[in-house]
Amino acid sequence: MTALLDLHPDSTHPVLSGVIEMHGLLDRMHAGVSQPLVAGDHALVVAELDRAARRIESLKLRVVAAAAQAHVAKDAGFTGTDAWLAKTTTVSRADAARQVALASELDSGHDAIAEALDAGLVSPEHAAAIVRATDQLPDGVTAEQRQTVEAALVEKAARFSPHQLRRIARRAIEGVEPDQTVVDAHENELIRTEEQAAREKCSLSLHDNGDGTTTGHFTIPALAAAMLGKVIDAMTAPRRMREPAAAGSTGAASQDRSFDWRHRRGLAFAELLEHLPTDHLHPKTSGEAGDGAEASQMSRRSEAGNARLVKPRQPHPRSCIPLHGPQPRHSTFGNLDSGFETLAGARSSTTGVGRGKASNTPPAPPPDANAPTPGANCTTENPGPKAAAPTARRRHPAVLPTPPLDPRHRL
Repeated sequence: MTALLDLHPDSTHPVLSGVIEMHGLLDRMHAGVSQPLVAGDHALVVAELDRAARRIESLKLRVVAAAAQAHVAKDAGFTGTDAWLAKTTTVSRADAARQVALASELDSGHDAIAEALDAGLVSPEHAAAIVRATDQLPDGVTAEQRQTVEAALVEKAARFSPHQLRRIARRAIEGVEPDQTVVDAHENELIRTEEQAAREKCSLSLHDNGDGTTTGHFTIPALAAAMLGKVIDAMTAPRRMREPAAAGSTGAASQDRSFDWRHRRGLAFAELLEHLPTDHLHPKTSGEAGDGAEASQMSRRSEAGNARLVKPRQPHPRSCIPLHGPQPRHSTFGNLDSGFETLAGARSSTTGVGRGKASNTPPAPPPDANAPTPGANCTTENPGPKAAAPTARRRHPAVLPTPPLDPRHRL
């Protein structure tokens, strides 16, 4: 493969002539890549190629900064440098904006980071994490202290990934502040600001595909995503995947389908949504208002094409006491309803009626073994005891803890 660009070979600019020479060198390297390497040289070659790629990225950022100062985007008819870069390099507008911001930061300061990036010692992701950490230092930090913190983070960038470096950088002030109370307060403030920004970016969109499925996209805080991932991973554990083969299907096909982890995770997610508690919602929303217009509005077509009415919860056939929790149903991943009921009981015993308040209500006495089962002798004339109406409704908490999904599994 030869170079695709005609870069005017007679140019005398060092960057332009160097790019031409670099493409020729890459052509020779691609021609000889089929030759086997000596054992042990693979790691060395990969590391040096990665270092060369970082140096090229650093050079590109310098050119982008120069283009921003020369107003190249405006002369070309673009709204900004990020739009011009997105069109020139065929990347997304968001990626282009991040590159332009990093190029501007490196051009206006942060000499230690720029030198490390020029030498290929750090990646652009490392550089962005260090720039953000130094910009978030308290106002009382002097310029010399900022340089000390920056140099320390550059040294750590050679040993940690960008994700790990971002977490370490929250306590970057530790190198110039001996008081741990101040360091902890600064870290807490950064985390609080990050969580608040994450909640402001939350979004959810759903699109009905018209074939019985719905495609969606959501953005949630990292903590909520970790909780969801923990539950899904527990539900799709291999020991939970023992299902009887469907009628008419071969064992090999069923076994191949069981290893489709993306499909398994989708089933687990749907199962989790179907078992969400709805007692805290309005009766019309949770389906407790009875059969009528509210229930007819919730009717949907199933995937097989049969009309399926989502009816409100009905009392258990063995009891005349109305149930206020989700009805247990068969689940591939275990009895999720019992987990949510256990979760609701645990929260009510610790939080009381209001959020964050201790409950003063004494615990209920244990049931009498000799007492008759409620609703055992229910008839039309003797409908049995009625459930007491709740005196107050608790607000649904913003974030629920991870529910216990199965008595055999503990998260």
